[in-house]
Amino acid sequence: DVLMALDHLQQPDLRVVVVGGREIGDGYLEKLLQQWPQWLIHLPGQPLEQMPLVVAGADIIIVPQRNDPTAKAQFPIKLTDGMSMAKPIISTRVGDIPKILDGVGYVVEPNSPGQIADTIAWIFNNLEEANAKGNLGRQRCIEQYSLDKMSNILSEIISPLC
Repeated sequence: DVLMALDHLQQPDLRVVVVGGREIGDGYLEKLLQQWPQWLIHLPGQPLEQMPLVVAGADIIIVPQRNDPTAKAQFPIKLTDGMSMAKPIISTRVGDIPKILDGVGYVVEPNSPGQIADTIAWIFNNLEEANAKGNLGRQRCIEQYSLDKMSNILSEIISPLC
């Protein structure tokens, strides 16, 4: 969907960076690289401690989840990766994503390259506002999804059981 959105925008300086990829060898990533070489950059998998450097280089984080049972049950870690780095985030209206990004990100319908394209264009045309929203996302990430916050929540749940 993101690559189709870039086809729609036809902005030659835009790129999608994929880090790592499917390890099941189904050829999916190779097909994408063949069909959209003008938009796609594939980096090898990176150690976890290197990912902040990769995310820091992004202008926008896009998490285009599909509306299927697996995606509905997920909390895509890419959301908090982007939020922690104060990046504007575009994701799809699937599962808890609208609640997670409420007021701090941009939510589009699943399977909607046109909406993704429109939102990418809006962000680049309103970068100051988009970056302010990214900063709100970072604050939410610290307040609700940081290791300290999650540890406290888990401790409150587990303590009565001990």
